[in-house]
Amino acid sequence: MSNKPEFKFAASITAEPLAQAAPILFRGDPASSIAKAKTIGYDAVEIHLRDPQKLDREALFKACEENEISVAALATGPEVSLNGFSMLDPSPDRRKELMKNLVAHVDLASELKALVIMGMLRGQLGENPDKDKALFEAQLLELADYAKEKGVTLVLEAINFYVNNYLCSTIDTCDYIRSLGKGNILLHIDTHHMNIEDYDPVDSTHYAG
Repeated sequence: MSNKPEFKFAASITAEPLAQAAPILFRGDPASSIAKAKTIGYDAVEIHLRDPQKLDREALFKACEENEISVAALATGPEVSLNGFSMLDPSPDRRKELMKNLVAHVDLASELKALVIMGMLRGQLGENPDKDKALFEAQLLELADYAKEKGVTLVLEAINFYVNNYLCSTIDTCDYIRSLGKGNILLHIDTHHMNIEDYDPVDSTHYAG
């Protein structure tokens, strides 16, 4: 029997000027962060990116190869915290610009065989929640269709109420994803948000399983 784990442990890294409270383990040059992650026993990294098109791909691939580290996921949070984007932005032009950026995330994820995390960039529901939900879903499905062509899976994160005001609990988000019927949209659960939103995180995990 192999002793190799069935899943990978990934360290979150970024070269972006994110707040100190952001859930990041290593900051600075990605290659250096990847080497540090390897040194303390991680199998992979999760990269928080503001602009995938400005990433030094050659240096990233070299660092991953040299350290036998893979990229588990690309986190899109900086699209919100640094770029100020939202899938529910009232400006069609800004939503179009965000979608262009998300396509770049998917393209990079395809090269890295990584997931793309869709979290707080979904935005907040406003005075017309049904209209906002439909707008979000249309964009999500459009991106999922593109990602499918690239062999990429999107993971939708359940986020607590004070960050996003819908799809907050694991069960609600899981049910929503199932209703979409897209094989490349899956669930991303986070124990911080589960601790706030889920009555029983263990039961929620089994439900999502």
